[in-house]
Amino acid sequence: MTVTSDSPISAATAVETTSGVTNSAISYSTTDSTLAVPGYTYQVSVVRPDGTTQSYATLSSALAAQSLYDNTSNGDTQSDKSAQAFQVSYKADYQSANIAFMTDSGVAPMSAIAAAGVTSGVYTSTYTAAAGYYFTADGQPSGASVAADGRTATFTFNYDNTDNTGASDSAAQSFTLKMAPASQSGNISFSYADAIGSPAVPADVPLAGVTGDSKTGTITAPEGYYIVSIAGDPYNVVYTDETHQEATYSVILDDTDNGNSATDRDSQDMVVTFAPNNQTVNVIQAMPDGTTSVVDTQNAKTNQSYAYEYTTPAGYYVASGSAAAASGMTTEISNDGKTVNVTGTYDNSKNTDASGTDEQTQDTTITLSKSEQVAMFKIDVPT
Repeated sequence: MTVTSDSPISAATAVETTSGVTNSAISYSTTDSTLAVPGYTYQVSVVRPDGTTQSYATLSSALAAQSLYDNTSNGDTQSDKSAQAFQVSYKADYQSANIAFMTDSGVAPMSAIAAAGVTSGVYTSTYTAAAGYYFTADGQPSGASVAADGRTATFTFNYDNTDNTGASDSAAQSFTLKMAPASQSGNISFSYADAIGSPAVPADVPLAGVTGDSKTGTITAPEGYYIVSIAGDPYNVVYTDETHQEATYSVILDDTDNGNSATDRDSQDMVVTFAPNNQTVNVIQAMPDGTTSVVDTQNAKTNQSYAYEYTTPAGYYVASGSAAAASGMTTEISNDGKTVNVTGTYDNSKNTDASGTDEQTQDTTITLSKSEQVAMFKIDVPT
């Protein structure tokens, strides 16, 4: 009894040789249980004198069909010119494996793979990590090799030897390759448009996390300014009111393929631009009887310079200390009290309404006094 040369195991090896006399029973110490190998099926073929074969599912059935030694004329020699042959042929069983990809938090960045092969067969494949993820260097099953940057992993294993009949596996192998979300970043920076002078620029707001993280926050314009524009498509921005003094933002960190690097190759950035609010300065004239009127109104930007020369109406003057300057303004009364120079800087009020009108105006009040008048009478006496 031999194993066929094309068998996946024990190819072309002799199993057992037995002998007897013509028409005596053929008997092997080898049995079906000793021929059985986990993960393989076998059949036993009897080779006929003409070279053809008849296959049987077991050794016992083959011996039942060919139970006696033949009648080859061998004389008194101890050799058989035409020995009866029994051949054992093995076939590897169907095997399968499930390969999953998972993070520590239970997220599956990639679809699982169902692999199929045969007993002791070799499976090998190289995977590219899903965008925004990488293969970790530790926690991998035996046979996994991860690239230095974590972007690819090669996995090799041998199928097991479960006894299976047909194309189904009663105990599929299961493997999990460990992955992690890549580091991602963003940055919010600030600038000014049409500002007067060089107002202080707020510090950048850095954002850091991993693929899929949600980041939220609030942007508040500096005093005297409003948010005029925002550039940064990945961000969702909502103004808290119509004056654009404040806005909330949210962003989902993207899936840039950074591998296991802590540096983001494509940061998600947003630029917020502030513009000066409209500011209003009024000069108010107060008459001696208590009535008031606005004699000058000017509008300009935060921090812009202001200047106005007020002239009293005829018959009135401004007494010393009677020009109450608004915050950020100074007043200078002329010696004769007939003019008042109002100068200063527009403030940084942010109290604007929906249309941008200043609701906290800088009001300078000039209080008038009546000028003294002299009446002269001339009497002509006849001579």
